[in-house]
Amino acid sequence: MTDTTGKKNSDKTAREAVWAELPFRAPADIDDVMALAKNNLEHFTRAADAMFSGMKELNEEMVRFAGHQLDAGAEAARSILSAGTPAEALGRHVDYARSATQAYLGQATKLFEVAARISQTGVEAAHSAANHTANATKAAVEKAAKR
Repeated sequence: MTDTTGKKNSDKTAREAVWAELPFRAPADIDDVMALAKNNLEHFTRAADAMFSGMKELNEEMVRFAGHQLDAGAEAARSILSAGTPAEALGRHVDYARSATQAYLGQATKLFEVAARISQTGVEAAHSAANHTANATKAAVEKAAKR
């Protein structure tokens, strides 16, 4: 009798024969595979979150600095325009240029430090996620091989 049930049993037997010839075994339960994938995804998501958190910090710092520089530039313009003589205006302009240059150099140093810290944190998180994935995959393969 060749019915659907017989066909399914025949297909299952053929699959089992193929798996029997391989040097490893398929996971007995798809839940094992799904748990491994979920766990790996969670670790790599944490690594991505670390990078995005750092990028947020970097962007917030740049916005804060830009706002500060706009305020300083406006104040310098008011000061220069209120000077009594051209020499006084030029002196105020030079003072502003000096302080702005120092501020930009200081900000560049700060941004490089933040970027270096972000890179280090991101690399460490990605390395940890990759190690976890490698170890979890190895354990899953070893578990499947014992079946």
